[in-house]
Amino acid sequence: MVAFKAENSRKITDFFNNYLKTIEHNGVLGIAKFSTVYTELMPVQKEKLKAILDSSINQFLQSGSIICIGICFPPKYMDYINIKKDGKIDKSFWNIYSDE
Repeated sequence: MVAFKAENSRKITDFFNNYLKTIEHNGVLGIAKFSTVYTELMPVQKEKLKAILDSSINQFLQSGSIICIGICFPPKYMDYINIKKDGKIDKSFWNIYSDE
């Protein structure tokens, strides 16, 4: 595993910001030490992460980073999420939204 460097952070941030321009959306990006984020997770989240990382969990805890991204969709998309069918929220619209 390569230690995270400021140069890499800038490259990732630039890439993300350029991508946001191409899709004409706003967004946020955060980079943090893996161990800092891991200690704040719920037990079930920690277990899931351990299962995914398997034997490399200790390496991530010692020197890993986590990158979180969020893309904000315009209100016109949000209006389509809580569509009701027969008095109940139609969850298929949530799936379409999450796939986007």
